[in-house]
Amino acid sequence: MSYSTINSRLTTLNDAIKQAMQLIQRLSKLQPHSANPSGTSTPAQGSNIYEKLDSPDDIRADLSAEIHEGLKQQEEELELLTQDVEDVILPDGNRRQGSIIDLENESERDSARLSARCIRLAEDLRMCVNLLFPLLGMELCFKQQNFTKEC
Repeated sequence: MSYSTINSRLTTLNDAIKQAMQLIQRLSKLQPHSANPSGTSTPAQGSNIYEKLDSPDDIRADLSAEIHEGLKQQEEELELLTQDVEDVILPDGNRRQGSIIDLENESERDSARLSARCIRLAEDLRMCVNLLFPLLGMELCFKQQNFTKEC
């Protein structure tokens, strides 16, 4: 796989993670369901028209599900990209653990950039998960460095 192809996929993943972060911020601002004195539900103050059509709890649930599904897809794409980057860095399959990459060669510099972007995206994805799960009242669990909602 070429550098430009992987770089493009990394950019797409970066954009998806940014969008997930925006959705998480939106979720954090949604007020939980409230009831007025007559017992009927009322939308949270400052709600937009969309939020008046559904209850705040429904909106929170839908948004939470959308975010969670998106994060799972992003995690899968990151795993594939990480493998592709490793294949580009070490096309023969030999891993050079602990060795310093010789940055004299342009392709090795490109490979180092791809690897660094993968690491940054993994950190960004982990930050999204760390922000989302407390909003949902869940504990963050890791299974073989993968994000899951079940322990």
